[in-house]
Amino acid sequence: MWLHRRAAHLLLLLLPVLGGLSPSRGEAAGGAVPGLPCATPRLVRDIASGQAGSNPDELVDVQGTLYFTTRDGANVPQLWKSDGTEAGTQRVDMDRWPASASLLYLTAVGDKLFFIVSSGTLRELWWSDGTDPGTQLL
Repeated sequence: MWLHRRAAHLLLLLLPVLGGLSPSRGEAAGGAVPGLPCATPRLVRDIASGQAGSNPDELVDVQGTLYFTTRDGANVPQLWKSDGTEAGTQRVDMDRWPASASLLYLTAVGDKLFFIVSSGTLRELWWSDGTDPGTQLL
């Protein structure tokens, strides 16, 4: 199966954040990845099948949950979260931003995620608790 380079990067970052490593022996079951002796990448969920991939970006750990941004097939920005399982890898927002927007500077503060929505000259500060209703403009 062909795996997009950035999607592979997401998986490599996801494993240590979500406890996919074995600290006792410094290796993971099934072999190691060169340069990362403890990590074995695995596909958690294919959120954008095909060669274009999801291009995950702005990856940040918020108390064991990995948040990241992608763009859908219409190039609209999306906010996602993952706990390292297929069922726990979910879209957080539901079409809040125009295609021209970018979700930037994802930052963990306690159990909340803060980020900037940028569109043209407009910059807005948002926060999220990981749910659609809990994703709000400050």
